[in-house]
Amino acid sequence: MSSVTSIRAAAVTQKDLNSILADYLALYETRVFRQLLVSRLAIVACGIALTGIFVDRLAHSLWWISLALCLTPAVGAWLVERRLEHRLAHRLDGVAGAAKSATAAEDDDPAALKRKS
Repeated sequence: MSSVTSIRAAAVTQKDLNSILADYLALYETRVFRQLLVSRLAIVACGIALTGIFVDRLAHSLWWISLALCLTPAVGAWLVERRLEHRLAHRLDGVAGAAKSATAAEDDDPAALKRKS
């Protein structure tokens, strides 16, 4: 589920609006980067896992270490994304007159709109 935030023009200065939009764009780019990173590293991790299963010469410790090395950048990107989400939410909470509303995506459950806060 995604949310939409509307802000009255008189409630925010140009500088604040620029920083909010910059944070939103940074969050969007981070999400895209994380999604691409996870999909590519998942392919590499599956390759390592299959290699470790079919080739017994690979030591188990090296197998687990290589899988952990594939997982670490994805977790780091997720943590950066969470930090940017928090920073954007904090900036939006600081704007007087900002109204949030939840909208469902096409594949979301229609009942999810009833559960919004």
